[in-house]
Amino acid sequence: MIKSNKKTTPMQLSPSGQFQSLLRIPCEQKHRLYIAACILLTSVFAGTLLFLAASNKAVWLDEVYSLAPVKHSWKTIWACAQQDVHPPLFFFMERCWYLLFGDSIFAMKCLSILPMVLSMVLTAWFLIKECSGKAAVLFLLCCIASENIVHYSIEIRMYSWAFLFVTMATLCAWFIIKTGKTIWWAGFILCAVAAAYTHYYAAAIVAIGYGCLAAYILKYDRKNLLKAGVSAVAAILLYLPWLPSAINSFTGASNDFWILPLTLRDIAIYGYTVFMAGNMIAMLCFFGLFCFVLYRFLIRKNKTKQEGFAFGGLCCLVMLAMVGIGISIGIRPLFQAKYLFPGFALVWLFFAIAGASIKRKKVFIFMCAGLLAIGMVTLATSVYEERKEHQEFMRFYSYMTESVRKDDVFIFPRQEG
Repeated sequence: MIKSNKKTTPMQLSPSGQFQSLLRIPCEQKHRLYIAACILLTSVFAGTLLFLAASNKAVWLDEVYSLAPVKHSWKTIWACAQQDVHPPLFFFMERCWYLLFGDSIFAMKCLSILPMVLSMVLTAWFLIKECSGKAAVLFLLCCIASENIVHYSIEIRMYSWAFLFVTMATLCAWFIIKTGKTIWWAGFILCAVAAAYTHYYAAAIVAIGYGCLAAYILKYDRKNLLKAGVSAVAAILLYLPWLPSAINSFTGASNDFWILPLTLRDIAIYGYTVFMAGNMIAMLCFFGLFCFVLYRFLIRKNKTKQEGFAFGGLCCLVMLAMVGIGISIGIRPLFQAKYLFPGFALVWLFFAIAGASIKRKKVFIFMCAGLLAIGMVTLATSVYEERKEHQEFMRFYSYMTESVRKDDVFIFPRQEG
């Protein structure tokens, strides 16, 4: 048999071959261990979220408000959202979910679990493909360690979907930088517009991200300037149906909104919210690990392109906080720490990519062990809090159903100031 010595380069692959090559994850022996770890971590986390969703029937006022439109028509949902301070996409998704699975508390909480699990799976795939299996494991451990990721994954609100759309837009941005292909521009715009139709501060962070991406293209990749311009126009056109309502919401909130004036304590809470993990000790350990990775990144001279990209994403989240502070000072308080949540993945992407670049094996093992311990504290705390909340809710529910009659009158005294 005569073998050809001619090698096939990536440029010789057909478009379908290139796409299949992109999906092909390396399966050498060392990668298999990381892939197995990723599957295990994601499965355990998803199972824990389902358990938490099933064990707590309590909902708070904002969740009740989110559930209210599901039995109304599509036209009514659009009209109601125009009077609200949130865009309509999540309410439409709730309506679809309700038609498929009903309106039980567990079913509706699963609607919030789905995007978080998808975010973890797709980001882990991305990191294994573009960085390393170590980075994927670190990212998943960070997600498990973050108490707010657990919390918003089972809250019947739009935050976990905003998290998914911002994360996917970020991954598309990397492939735009790497390949410049139209398909990734389309993916970025679709995810960005979906984020904008889900939460206004998710729209803000993808707009900041687009600005950074455009600046990069202007300096290093001018051949993609036309695609960048067309993408911006396409995004504006796709958002035009909701733009007047968004402007009205901002104007109304600027005149009267419930958030209290900004204080230094509120700004400190921004960082606390990102690293919140079970208890104060776990949170300080979490923050300490992040500071260690950030320090190692800043002092190291030879940084990879992936690390630079991840650091840029982290800076986007910092800029979002600065925009929120600026609006709160210049106009009126319109920003809370939880509005940073759609961009939390940017923090963990940086931690994972920069942390995995540290060559010492013992350091990687130490980080994994620390994150795993923090994650166990976070999950144990979450289980305790959810069960406690459920018990309190059932006591309240039993009292109301047994003691309250139809002709009873409730008086809510108005609190001044």
